[in-house]
Amino acid sequence: MIVEHPKISDTASFGIDVFTETARKKMITKKHYNRSAKEFDQLNIGSPVLLQDFTSQKRKWQEGRVVEQLSDRSYLASNNTIDKAVRRNRSDLRQMVQGHNAAEKMPEGHNASGEKARDKMPRSKSRW
Repeated sequence: MIVEHPKISDTASFGIDVFTETARKKMITKKHYNRSAKEFDQLNIGSPVLLQDFTSQKRKWQEGRVVEQLSDRSYLASNNTIDKAVRRNRSDLRQMVQGHNAAEKMPEGHNASGEKARDKMPRSKSRW
């Protein structure tokens, strides 16, 4: 005995609209993701930026320039120390304000050496 399976067009007879349900789930997922997503300003080609160096363990920020915009959030940036351009996401680039010293150029939460500042708790004196 051969059993025929229902065709895609027959899904309406089951009361299921698969495509509408998939689209609804995608919208919900997008809504939840965008709650914490951050919008960044576009960078101009040639503008000075700070870019994260992923070659070192400390991920220091280094000065460079935007060479090319690859997509909405992806850029090619050249590092001032190396002649090679590297691809960076917009979240790994910070636009520099010209006329400020290096300590003022660092992104919020970073110290002058480019490392992330850590809050140091004062040690409590033990009674023992």
